[in-house]
Amino acid sequence: MSWQAILKIDEVVFKPEEGARGWFSPTTEKVTLNLAGNADKLESEIIEDVIETIIHEYTHKATSSTF
Repeated sequence: MSWQAILKIDEVVFKPEEGARGWFSPTTEKVTLNLAGNADKLESEIIEDVIETIIHEYTHKATSSTF
C-alpha cells in the first residue's frame, strides 16, 4: 500500500519551488501534499507537519464543497 493511499491524499509531490506544504484545488477537488522542505527537520516534526497539512487542506475541501 502506498503512502498516498494510507494518508488519503489525492497527490503527493516533491516540489521545492513551491512555498506551500500542501494545497487544495477547488477546480479539481484534489488535495496535494508537498514533501519538499523537510530535509532539515526531525522525523517527529515531519510527521506533525504532514498531519497538520492534511487536516488544513481537507478543511478547505470540506468547506468549499457544494452539497
